[in-house]
Amino acid sequence: IHFYKRLNMMKIFSILALVAFVSGQTCDRDCTCSDFLTSDCREAVPVSEVHADDLAMCKDTCTVFAGFEQCSYFTFQKPGTVDENCKVYADETFEQFRESCDLRGQPIKDQDNNCMEVEGECIELLCNGCNKCSNNVCDGYFETDCQDIGHGDVMETQNNIPDRANCFNVCNAVGAPFMTYTQEAQVCTCFSSGYRDCRLQVLRYNTDISCGSN
Repeated sequence: IHFYKRLNMMKIFSILALVAFVSGQTCDRDCTCSDFLTSDCREAVPVSEVHADDLAMCKDTCTVFAGFEQCSYFTFQKPGTVDENCKVYADETFEQFRESCDLRGQPIKDQDNNCMEVEGECIELLCNGCNKCSNNVCDGYFETDCQDIGHGDVMETQNNIPDRANCFNVCNAVGAPFMTYTQEAQVCTCFSSGYRDCRLQVLRYNTDISCGSN
């Protein structure tokens, strides 16, 4: 009897240790609503181009222009590469700019094993539930013109995938934490992480800059 009690206690401790390990795993830009990225976007003509020392200063510029409806979103590039690194846009919405991008990348799951929303829907296969980023403040943030995604560590690539939802299913099935999908070429790529080196941060006019603090 005592042997079985000890065996059951060992099982319990093993399960608790596994839960602690999983919950303690770090996110490498592949499990939050601020981890989305794009590339190959159609860039509109900015209303204003100014220098900004940081993201907060760039948002302040957008806020001034938004006061007379001349900032729907803005982009920020870290100082040192170009002088006028803060651009303010008003001729299209944040969503229209995002939809113009040929390549879109996103996490598959969050840290609680909830599937991330894709194309407005949640596909809850192999997940605990659904994480709707459209209800999250960081839905108004993404990064663009990205390189070295996932450090180049590709887990799966498939051609002729008709849409991002099917790409999501491919990457979820192979256990990849991050995916990219190119609309024109219909190529789905699954990465071992969401690491990236992006040139620009893009924020809707009313998005908290903490979303871009990664």
